[in-house]
Amino acid sequence: MGQKDKLLSAYINRESVMADLYNGVLYEGRPVISPRDLGDVQTFSREIFCAGNGKSRRVSRQRDAMKLLRRNGRFILLAAENQDRANFRMPLRCAEYDVAEYLKQFRRLKMMHDRQKDLKTPEEILSGMTASDRLIPVVTLVLYHGDGKWEAADRLNGILDQGALDDPLQTLLQDYHIRVVNLTDLDETRFQTNLRELIGLMKRRGDRKAFTAYLQENQERFASMDADAYDMLCAMLGMRSLEINRERYRNKEDKLNMNTAFKEWGKMLKAEGKAEGKAEGRASGEKIGRKHGERIGEERLGRLMTLLLGEERFKDAAAAAKSARVRSKLYKEYGI
Repeated sequence: MGQKDKLLSAYINRESVMADLYNGVLYEGRPVISPRDLGDVQTFSREIFCAGNGKSRRVSRQRDAMKLLRRNGRFILLAAENQDRANFRMPLRCAEYDVAEYLKQFRRLKMMHDRQKDLKTPEEILSGMTASDRLIPVVTLVLYHGDGKWEAADRLNGILDQGALDDPLQTLLQDYHIRVVNLTDLDETRFQTNLRELIGLMKRRGDRKAFTAYLQENQERFASMDADAYDMLCAMLGMRSLEINRERYRNKEDKLNMNTAFKEWGKMLKAEGKAEGKAEGRASGEKIGRKHGERIGEERLGRLMTLLLGEERFKDAAAAAKSARVRSKLYKEYGI
């Protein structure tokens, strides 16, 4: 699991965020699921299977996020899987996770019956459970936060070769459907936690003016973030330096001011750009004179950094400060 998925998974595994995710996706933002009704559940499992040769093998599984929902005296397991790229076996992977959870529940149920010795009929003994026993349902959302659209199947039948099936056999084929949610397709106003800011910024990454406007319109929310939300946003937006220096932006309420972080990061990139401009100018000076070359290099890169920072293109500014190839491309884009 990459750093983005780790931080996003840790964030979603909070009761308030898991409730917000399901409310925003399934209930149009209405608070149908309350964080108070969610509880922790183990997301890691390790099972031992016996092979035919008498040996055993261990299989470990780790769900990205999962909570137990109590509703009307009954329970539901809410799960979320995060993907930054299309996974062609995702229907099979989710089916494996869910079936493994059902099998784990069944084994606990059977152990209880074995201790109580209350299985009486041949059918109950064969089944390891009674006709009235029920397992807790498992539902899963797949949250896709990669570039572009999800280009993989969203059901098990989509990865099966069905060419040899005639109609009678087709009626016996069981499907398994997964719900894939593209992060940038969601309406951020339906979310109350910092999922709102994550969705809002991710949707506007390709539109500089919209990105800047969104930051300005939501300064109050960006001014007071907890550490987990701050780290998650930095990772998802590719702003590693803001994550490293986060303690500089902590306020008296022990929250992090991302507005200040954005501004200081912009100043840092501008300073780095000036240093690069001097280096570029010295290289040009071999042909046209050291002094003139430094001025040309500084002015050219300075103009580029001013334009990039003015349009909140922080990621491009950082790349330009490090790579001559990126600078050349951006010079052509701006005609400088």
